[in-house]
Amino acid sequence: MAFIGLLACGSSVWAKAPVAGDKEAYDAARAEAAQQYKSALSACGKLAVRDKDVCQITAKSERTKREQRAEAFYKGTPQAAHQARLAIAQADLDASLRFCAQRNGSVSRACKLEAREQYNRAKAEADQAQRDGRPIEQALGNTTPRHPNDPRNCDSLDGGAKHACLARAQGTVASP
Repeated sequence: MAFIGLLACGSSVWAKAPVAGDKEAYDAARAEAAQQYKSALSACGKLAVRDKDVCQITAKSERTKREQRAEAFYKGTPQAAHQARLAIAQADLDASLRFCAQRNGSVSRACKLEAREQYNRAKAEADQAQRDGRPIEQALGNTTPRHPNDPRNCDSLDGGAKHACLARAQGTVASP
């Protein structure tokens, strides 16, 4: 799964704190999201069909996340942050379900259930952030949840722990 490293790179536009109404930062973030999406798609083209499908939906999900964050910061309202979190949760759900579809039997069903639970938690967190009137930075929070068996979660591990993590991600070992 070579596409994993490509999609993990961060957005340099967000290195400085975005300011509400900053049209230049908004346009730059959207342009960067489009460029990174094109790069990720070109890398997906080199993969096997099975991996290409997940790579493409993941690239689309990452683009959606970047664009939604940019729009929320540009608008600068709690409602914009709420809408962004909901769109990001939906993009994560779509990517997770595509990832889960490649598993078999009970592993696939468990994966899909966890993906839907994660989606429901993200929606509840978005609703709570809006009710609390949190500042936009806090309202958006960590908008990069991943399914527990996503192989990208294994990147920071070493040795046997990494091998066990990758085995779970491939569905060869039941998840804990």
